[in-house]
Amino acid sequence: MPCYTINTVSLSLKATNRGLLHRAAQKLGLEMLDPNTLRTKQGRTIKIDGENAVCDPRDQDLVNKLRVGYSNEVVSAVSQKLGWQKVVKGTNKYTLKKGF
Repeated sequence: MPCYTINTVSLSLKATNRGLLHRAAQKLGLEMLDPNTLRTKQGRTIKIDGENAVCDPRDQDLVNKLRVGYSNEVVSAVSQKLGWQKVVKGTNKYTLKKGF
C-alpha cells in the first residue's frame, strides 16, 4: 500500500484552439510540453483532457487565469480577423467596434 497520495482536480477548460491556448499559457509563464500538457514554473503538469484541465489543487488559480487569458486571446483573434477595433474598458472588459 502506498504511503503517499496524489490529489488532482479537474476544471472546465473549453479551449478548442490550441494556438490561442499556447499564447495564453506563454503569457502566464507556462511551458507547452505537447498540445495537451503544460508545465508550471514549479515543474507541475497541467493536462488538457477534452474540455477539462486536470491539475494539482495548488494550480487551480493558475488554470482559472489560463481560462481568462484564453478568452482574451479569442476576443483578440476574432476582432483582428473581422477587422474590428478592440477597445479595453477595464480588466477583462472590451468593446468591439466595427469600422474605425
